[in-house]
Amino acid sequence: MGNFFYDANDVSDPDDLYYEHMCLRSDLVADCSFNDLSVWTDEGGTALKDCSVWNLNHTSADTDVLFTDFLYANNDHDNPPNLVPKCIKESAVLMLRGGEKCQAPNI
Repeated sequence: MGNFFYDANDVSDPDDLYYEHMCLRSDLVADCSFNDLSVWTDEGGTALKDCSVWNLNHTSADTDVLFTDFLYANNDHDNPPNLVPKCIKESAVLMLRGGEKCQAPNI
């Protein structure tokens, strides 16, 4: 549903960030795809490595997918990451109306 961005040119192992994030069960997500055009690319820049940023396309064979604003980065100017991104299913989300409160479950 997204990947991690670093605020530097020299990066450490991405595994260092995973302990701060949660995962979703596979039944709460569905396959989606990337938009045809990148959101941003550093093509023409002076960075040592290539980079582009891609947004998810919420159109999917699964009609239960929420629109998402998750981004993926890739080390290529012209192609999205070589993976199938995941989108959150609408049925996995509790939508609250103004003034409604949600009781957190006891886990």
